[in-house]
Amino acid sequence: MQFRPYLASSAAPVPALSPRPEDVVNLHQSLDPQQVLMRFAALAKHCLPLAGVEVDDSLRLRLRSGIQERFLPSQHPLLSGISYHFASPLSLWQEQLLAHWHDALEPALGNALLHRQALAMARTDHLTGLGNRAAFAEEGQRLVATGERHKHLFCLMLLDLDHFKPVNDTFGHQRGDAILYRVGQLLRAQARQEDRCFRMGGDEFALLLPDTYEEGGQVLAERLLTALAEDDYLHSHGIGFSLGLAQWQPGEHIKSLEARADMALYQAKDAGRGCLKSA
Repeated sequence: MQFRPYLASSAAPVPALSPRPEDVVNLHQSLDPQQVLMRFAALAKHCLPLAGVEVDDSLRLRLRSGIQERFLPSQHPLLSGISYHFASPLSLWQEQLLAHWHDALEPALGNALLHRQALAMARTDHLTGLGNRAAFAEEGQRLVATGERHKHLFCLMLLDLDHFKPVNDTFGHQRGDAILYRVGQLLRAQARQEDRCFRMGGDEFALLLPDTYEEGGQVLAERLLTALAEDDYLHSHGIGFSLGLAQWQPGEHIKSLEARADMALYQAKDAGRGCLKSA
């Protein structure tokens, strides 16, 4: 009989205690925070009983029901920490593996959050906190595409401040900025959650109203004019609104819609200001 020596390879495999380098690279191949979580889950679920991952209410991923949670803190400025949910208790080596996976996920997710923040800042008017013209163009194109695909109508409302220039010239730009900020607050307070508000530049604002017919836009205009009349700060400075409304028609480009709403806005100015005109 021939005896064979004991081979180390015949021993039970030692579980890995850290992600593979190619897995770490994979996590950095997306700058979408949700995609980073999905990549992490696809990789980590083979060695951890992962049930879900949660950063906050807006950034979470659930795979199945969990019975155990681990919260690991983060040093990244945009991350307080990450909560990991598991379908079964972790073994000692899995606890160690989780720590290494967390160290791999944290910078990838942090970079994606920084990228998202930079994009948001590029689309935001820093005085009012509303979307800027770039954000308006992007959202308008999205609503047109959705409207063509699903036959959903929407409205565009343009709003221009009445008597703003004399106030700005008399009291200075700091007072003018305060008025513009107050208008932004008023728009957000009166608009629905799904509506999008923008500062187009100067004292001109815009609202995109999804799934809204012209009649619905008129109702919002009445609310805005009422809220303006009841705002002591704006009223004390003699600030008014002129509004132009246009309902999108199938096949229409967003620039054509904007031109119609702008024409209606000038009609409101010519009619004595402080009113709504529809195109």
